[in-house]
Amino acid sequence: MIKINLLSLLFILITGVAFCQKKDKKQKVQQVGQETTIASKETQRKNTALFIDAVKERLNGNYTQAEKLLLEIKATDPSHDAARYEYAKILLSKSDYSGAVDELNTAIKLDNTNIWYKVLLAEIYDQRREFALSEKLWNEIAKLQPENPEYLLKYTIALIYQNKLKEAINGYNMIEMQVGINEELIDAKKSIWLHLDKVDNAAKEIEKLAEAYPSESKYYLEIADMYIVNKMQEKAIPYLKKAAEVDPDNPAINVSLYNYYTENKKYNEAFEYLKKAFASPELNIDEKVKILLNYYASPKDSVKTCLLLDNLIQAHPDDPKAWSIYADFLTRDNHLREARTAYEKVIALDDSKYLVWQQYLAVLLDMKEWNEAEKQSLTAMSLFPTQAFSYLVSGIASSAKEEHEKAVSALEEGKQYATEEALIMQFNLFLAESYGHLKEFEKSDARYEELLRKHPQNATFLNNYSYSLSERNHRLEYALQLAKRAVELAPNTAIFEDTYAWAFYKNQDYKNARIWLEKALAHGGDQEYEILIHYSQTLEKLGETTLSEEYKTKAEQVKLKIEN
Repeated sequence: MIKINLLSLLFILITGVAFCQKKDKKQKVQQVGQETTIASKETQRKNTALFIDAVKERLNGNYTQAEKLLLEIKATDPSHDAARYEYAKILLSKSDYSGAVDELNTAIKLDNTNIWYKVLLAEIYDQRREFALSEKLWNEIAKLQPENPEYLLKYTIALIYQNKLKEAINGYNMIEMQVGINEELIDAKKSIWLHLDKVDNAAKEIEKLAEAYPSESKYYLEIADMYIVNKMQEKAIPYLKKAAEVDPDNPAINVSLYNYYTENKKYNEAFEYLKKAFASPELNIDEKVKILLNYYASPKDSVKTCLLLDNLIQAHPDDPKAWSIYADFLTRDNHLREARTAYEKVIALDDSKYLVWQQYLAVLLDMKEWNEAEKQSLTAMSLFPTQAFSYLVSGIASSAKEEHEKAVSALEEGKQYATEEALIMQFNLFLAESYGHLKEFEKSDARYEELLRKHPQNATFLNNYSYSLSERNHRLEYALQLAKRAVELAPNTAIFEDTYAWAFYKNQDYKNARIWLEKALAHGGDQEYEILIHYSQTLEKLGETTLSEEYKTKAEQVKLKIEN
C-alpha cells in the first residue's frame, strides 16, 4: 500500500488553492476594494505556515482553531485569497452562506483564474436556488476546463431551473459532443422536447439511440408509444413495423399495437394483440398486471378479462402475482370457491404478503367457512402478530361457532393493534355481541355505548343494542327508543323492523308489535325464521291462535330448508 504522510497531503490540497496563483515571488502587492497592502516576505512566510496549520485543523474537525488562524492571516494580509477560500468553508460549516459568498467573491476578485473558488461559489448559489448567478459561474468554469463535462452539465441544469429550455438543449448537445451518444442525455433532451410539445424533435433524439444500437427494438417502440400517447398514431406505424423487423418475437410490440388500436377505437383488433402479449412469458408480469387493473372496474368486460387471466396463468404458472390478481378478479365476480383456491395457491408460493392473507380470510368469512377461517386466521396471526384483521376473523369465526370465550379472547387481543376507526368499530360490535352471549352484560353494554357515542346514526348498532336489551327485558323503554331511531335511519329494512316490533312485544304493546312485524314480512322477512316465529308469538298474545300456529309452521319449514 502506498502511504502519503499528512504534510504531503496538505501540500497537495494547498497546491490547488494557494500556489496556483500568479504572484510576484519577491513581494506580493494585493488590492481589496480601495485598500492596497504590501505583504513582506516575512509576513508571507508566516502566513504560509499559519495557512497550512489552519487547513490541517479544519481537516481534523477543529473548526474553531482553524477559524482563529485564518482570521489572523486575514488581519495581516487581507488579500490572501486562499485564506478567504478556506474561511468561506468555515462559514459554510456554520451555515453562514452570505458570509461565505462575500469571502468567495473577494477571493475571485483577487485571483480570477482559480477554478476552485468559482466551483464552491457556484455550488452555494445552486443550494440557494440563485440559478442566474450559478449559470454565469458554471459557464465560466466550463470554458476554463472544457474537457470536463461535469461542469457543462451543471451549467445546463442551472439553465433548466430558469426554464431556459432551448439553451439547455444546446448544453446537452455540447456534452454529447464530448461523451458521445448517451441514453441519459437523450432521455433528458427528449423530456425537454416533450415539455415544449415538440414530439418530432423528441423522436429524433431517440432515433440516435436506434441508429447506435440497431438490434434493439425498444427504441423504435419508445418512439411509437410516444406518438400514440400524443395522438399522432399514424406516425407510430413505421416505428412499430421497424420494431417487428428487428425483433419479431418481442411481446412489447403487441402491447404497442394494442395501445395503437385502442387509441383508434378499434377495440377488437386491440384485444387480439393484447391476448398475444399476455400469452408470452417474456412480457414482464408487472406490465400485464398494470393493464389488468384497467379492467377491474369494468365487470362488463368479464369475458375478455377471463381470457387475459387464463393467458396470464399459463404464461406465469409459478408467479404468486399472477394467482393473486386472478383471485382478486374472482372475488370481485363473487366466484368465492375459485377465489379461495387461487389465494391458497398464492400463499403456497409466497406466504409473506399480508394483504393476500387479508383477502383470503375475508373470502372464508363470506363463504361462512368458520372452521377454516379460524384455523387460517391463527396461521396469519403467527406470521403477522400485530395485524388486527386476523384477530377479528378469528373472533368472528369463534363467535359463529358459539365459542364466545375464544371469540372474546381473540377480539380483545386484536383490538389493541387496530388503528383505523372502521376496524375498531368492528371489534367493539363483535365484542358487544360475544359478551352478551356470555351474559357479561355490563361489558356488552359498555361496548354498545362506546359505539353509539362515536356513531350515533349507525342503524346497525342501534338495532343490535336494542335487541340485546329487549331479549333480557332490560331498559325496555330505552330499547324501544333505539329501535325507533334505527327504522327511521334505515326504513323498509326487515331485520330492523323486527327488532322494533320485538321491543314493542317486550313492552307488552302487542298491537304495535304486529304492525311492525307485518312490515318486516312485507320487506322480505317472510323468509326469515326468527321474524316468522316473532309474528307467531305476537299473534298468540293477541288471541289469534290458528293464525299463530300457521306462522309457526311456516317458520319451521324455513328453518328446515336452511338446515338442508
